[in-house]
Amino acid sequence: MTGFKRLLISGSLAVLMTQAAMASQSTVDAALKAGKLTQAINEYKSLESRDSQSITGQLLWARILLAQDKTEKAYDLMEPLIKQAPNNVDLQFRFGQSAMIMAQKASIFSKLGYAKDGVKAWEAALKIDANHKDTLNGLIGFHRFAPGMAGGDIDQALEYAKHLQKIDGAAGTASLVGVYQSMDKKNLALQELNEGIKRYSDSSRLLFIRAMKHINDEEWNLAHKDLTDALTHAADDMEKSNALYQLAKVAVKSGKNVKQAIDHVTQLMSIEEHRYPQWGNLRLAQLYVADDDLLKANSTLKLVDDSDDDDLEDEVKRLKKRIKKLSK
Repeated sequence: MTGFKRLLISGSLAVLMTQAAMASQSTVDAALKAGKLTQAINEYKSLESRDSQSITGQLLWARILLAQDKTEKAYDLMEPLIKQAPNNVDLQFRFGQSAMIMAQKASIFSKLGYAKDGVKAWEAALKIDANHKDTLNGLIGFHRFAPGMAGGDIDQALEYAKHLQKIDGAAGTASLVGVYQSMDKKNLALQELNEGIKRYSDSSRLLFIRAMKHINDEEWNLAHKDLTDALTHAADDMEKSNALYQLAKVAVKSGKNVKQAIDHVTQLMSIEEHRYPQWGNLRLAQLYVADDDLLKANSTLKLVDDSDDDDLEDEVKRLKKRIKKLSK
């Protein structure tokens, strides 16, 4: 084999190995975005050492730690990385995210320090990419809910939301609605929401927001309509699972569409690592009661683990009493 052929083959193998590594990192990223944590961990563990220890690889692990609620470990992992790669916008965003979560968990003496770290990282991210949507959403949330002494500024939130709306109409509208609600401009928030749904009729997020308003107002038929449309237009498993769960809740509260809602919960429970494993089973048990199937209701209720949720525990107790009364 000539030296040129060896060089050509060697170069081709290097390209293929690089593509394989990128594909592996991209599958970890895709699994995390889809909320499939177990798959993400397994994919990450299959990475070559050099890929898992790269800046991108360590950032992926930090995201896994965040998904596992191991926030401090994620924060500690990323803190030195931002000094190594200060122009990595995703790293700045994730470090800011970890800092903000730490601010919520920390003692009163540490909260401000973490919050300042978070804002600093997010502002650095926007200097790198002024249109980084995740960062804009993060800063909107911070300025909506943080007190003034921590740096919260509702007018700043409004500015960021309007900018987000320019680059992502539906997402920006959703954020703008939230900002107007925080400013106690409820009529303006509703007007913006309704106009947004007219402009972006396939936005599951906007439809879901309006459905939640209908639920709060106990307008069950309107809530059911918007949630059904939100389900139809769901862009991912998270939007799908949110719509399915709330459809079940609306059926429980209204007593309507019970059999359809049972099917909705069945679909919900088939989604890998969805957000409602315990509450979903509770809703299913409540729906079986509404459907006069006490045997299934009782067996389903036994699947509910209410040990870490006081509200859920109260709901379980009420339903057990109701089943017992109906069984007599």
